[in-house]
Amino acid sequence: MSQTLEIVDIEPDRCASPDPIDVGRPESGTEDLTHLCNYAALEMVTQSIVFFSAPTSRLVHANRAASHRLGYTQQQLRGMSLLDIVPQATRGNVAELYHHAMRSANQEARLRTAYRHRNGSLIPLRCSIRALPMLPESILVAVGQETSGGNNLNRRNLIAAYRDSLTLLPNRVWLWRQLEREVRAARRSDYQFAVLVIDIDRFKDINDSFGHLAGDYVLQAVARRLTASVRPNDAVTRYGGDEFVVLLKDIRGDKDIRRITERIGGCLEAAGKRQGGKEWRAQVTVSIGVAISEGQGCSSVDLFERADQAMYRAKALGRNGRFVIDESPKNAGQPTGIRAEFSDRTRQFG
Repeated sequence: MSQTLEIVDIEPDRCASPDPIDVGRPESGTEDLTHLCNYAALEMVTQSIVFFSAPTSRLVHANRAASHRLGYTQQQLRGMSLLDIVPQATRGNVAELYHHAMRSANQEARLRTAYRHRNGSLIPLRCSIRALPMLPESILVAVGQETSGGNNLNRRNLIAAYRDSLTLLPNRVWLWRQLEREVRAARRSDYQFAVLVIDIDRFKDINDSFGHLAGDYVLQAVARRLTASVRPNDAVTRYGGDEFVVLLKDIRGDKDIRRITERIGGCLEAAGKRQGGKEWRAQVTVSIGVAISEGQGCSSVDLFERADQAMYRAKALGRNGRFVIDESPKNAGQPTGIRAEFSDRTRQFG
């Protein structure tokens, strides 16, 4: 969805500078009537309200309505960036918004944009953005109203463009957009992330033995397992067929990767009924390939290919929850660093 920025003047009786709002809940003993009123009103309104830092795009607070619409807890949102919930946002956009919002106390920025729900679906809305005066950090407040009525068709089209209809996960179109964003972040700083390519072992055998409806059920079960295994800021997508891709954002070392891949790699027991009432049961495992970003030399295509090749190495090592980590870039004439690991314990899930 394209973002159209509109700068509007506010009526004088609406633009009296309010006292600065403390965007966190006050500690016990320091609450006063004004603060309590501000906080109660913020939590009661139906519009999604988020406060974010202009220099860093970091979310510093979100009200209950924003938490409900986005699918995250308020605490989770406070650890995220505006760029995580607004797919079209860039740091340049945020700087432009701040520039316009700070030009005059009588102006606010208005735009049509879309928030991204935790499940990958897009929520079209109209946003009004203003700067909060006299705070130690440059803070912007965005008040979003979800669009409805004639925009329902547009919203359905947006959701269909970025979401897999079977698992309701973001699809490969959304993945490549997000992967490019992660690559840009890694090139600018010491930020590091990982790409996990996950393939269901012997999925064709499940389809052939129990039918395609059973296969669909297994895909949905694996999607739920992946979503439950990652951290709130990570992204789970269905790339196509029986292949999924996970973006592990802002990793701090091998421990983050190992902990999550071991959760993903545990055996999943799936069961259901075929036509005619006959039951079927299957133990489902996956093979996982991992590629870690390497800063300035990072390329989205190279990262994906490295993770994909590592996944095939994991299959060659015996499947069943094994994962292979490819830690170094693929350069001509240089061997690629590969490490194969797997958990000694196979966990059962009903």
